[in-house]
Order: sequence, then C-alpha cells, then structure tokens
Amino acid sequence: MTYCGQALEIYDADILKCHEATNPKVSLTLGFFYNKIMLATYLISTNKNRPQLKVPFASKEYCLQNFLEVFKNERIFIFADNCDEETLDYLLSLDLEMHSGSYGYNHSQVQVYRKIKELNLPDDEIIYCSEDDYIHKDNAPELIKDGLNIADYVTLYDHPDKYSNLYRFGETVKIRRTFYSHWKNTLSTCMTFGFKNHTLKEDFDFLTNLPNTGDHQLFLDLKSKGRYLYSSVPGGACQMDNFMNANSANMTERWAIEKLIDEGLSHLSEQNLEEYNQISFDDTQFYQKLYWIDGALKSEEKDE
Repeated sequence: MTYCGQALEIYDADILKCHEATNPKVSLTLGFFYNKIMLATYLISTNKNRPQLKVPFASKEYCLQNFLEVFKNERIFIFADNCDEETLDYLLSLDLEMHSGSYGYNHSQVQVYRKIKELNLPDDEIIYCSEDDYIHKDNAPELIKDGLNIADYVTLYDHPDKYSNLYRFGETVKIRRTFYSHWKNTLSTCMTFGFKNHTLKEDFDFLTNLPNTGDHQLFLDLKSKGRYLYSSVPGGACQMDNFMNANSANMTERWAIEKLIDEGLSHLSEQNLEEYNQISFDDTQFYQKLYWIDGALKSEEKDE
C-alpha cells in the first residue's frame, strides 16, 4: 500500500502482502479478500446399517441445511451414497451438481475424490470435502481459504480427542497465525477437510487407499510424505456424533451448542418456552440447556 507517499509492504502470517497502490489510500490484492470460489463437496448417506446417535437437533437435515447456507456462495457438489428415495428426491430438488451411488463407508469418500479428479479443475482450485454430520461457522469458507495459504490440508474441526489422555491431554504443536485465525499442526483428523487440486492429484494414491488405512493412518502416511495438516483454533466446524461429544460435552464447541439450542427452541411449545426462559442455568454448564430442551420436546411428543 501507499502511505504518506511511501510504498510499503505489509506481511501477516507469512502470506498477506499489499503492494504499492495506484490509489493514494489503501489498495489490496484480491487474494487478501479470499473471494476465489471453491468447490465444496458434501457426502451424505442415509444407510440404515450404520446408525449414529446425534447430538440433539443435529439431524441429517439440519447439518445439510447449515452446509448449504454457509457455502451458498461456493460451487456445491452433493455426493449421495446409499440414500433413500425421499432424500434423493429432496437433493435433486436443490438443483445442484449431484452424483448418487451405493458404495459404503470409506469407499464413498474414495468415489468423491475420483469424481473431483474427473472435473479437471485448475491446480490451484480449493476443494473442501464435508461429511454429513458436521455444522459449520458462518465464516468457514474464509477460514478454509485462509488456512490453505500455509498448509497442504486444513480441518476446521478442533478434535476433542487431541485434548484427551490419548494425546496426554494435548498435542505438542506449532502455532501459526493467519488473517482469520490461529492454526495448529495436528497429526490427523476425520474425513472432513480442505486441500488444493494439485494436492489431490499428487496424493491421489494415498487418499484412495482410505478403505485400507482409515483416516488416522491416512494422515500419518501423508505426514511421512512431508504433508502438513493444520487445524483452526478455535474450531470452525464441529462433528455432531454423540460418540465424539457425549462423554466430554463441555469440550463441544460452544458456538455449535448455541446453534443447536436455537434450533431446539424453535420447536418448543409456548408453555415450555416460557418455562425455559424462567430457568437459571449455570453459564459454565451451558450445554445443559440443550438437553433440557431435548427432554421437553420428547415430553411434548409423548403427550400428543
């Protein structure tokens, strides 16, 4: 930028650079605003053979609607695996790019990578692959684009496991700062993460070996190749399986719980809503609000 007649270069997080401006005030490159459209894929399944207990109100429908809203300005590609007819009809009604098939756990993710490769995208195209049991912060797209300036792979899920006794209650990590967030390098994540198309092509054999390795070993193998996975701190996405959250509910991202509280409140009867508003919840136990609402709705259903 130009300031007081001097040409200045500004660096932030090793990546953000402003060049001399033609305007005597401030001029920034388009990259600074992260307005490049990315491909956002969404893998959804209604396979009854793999039932999952969700955090209250985090249904398949809610997670999908959250994804569609957050990534509405990106190129969305829906990948439907083992979906029932009702779900397929709804997905088709969205008038988005879509592929459907019947592949099964982990194999479906491999098919997603194959379909992406067939699109012949530019090497620098940003790609984000999401599973169907996450909710995202509103600024998730900006975080993904931001993080890929410093990493080969980025996840927005600050995984609770990494703070458990499995990792001696915390990884030893390198923290980096970018325009939108702080990031930590991490060993592994689940199968919801972002990368660039050239990385997909270069790591294709690793990624498509997922059914044999599983997600954790996949990222260990990628690390041995010299790849770096970074996780945003705090998280910008949260997995909604109760398996991941139930035993450590206070480790679930607060913003995610608050989104689900709002969703639950929208279904409460006026009587229960009035009762809820009169309850004094301990702020350190804010997640208990979610389970109170869930219990109240279940009682309403029994009374009908």
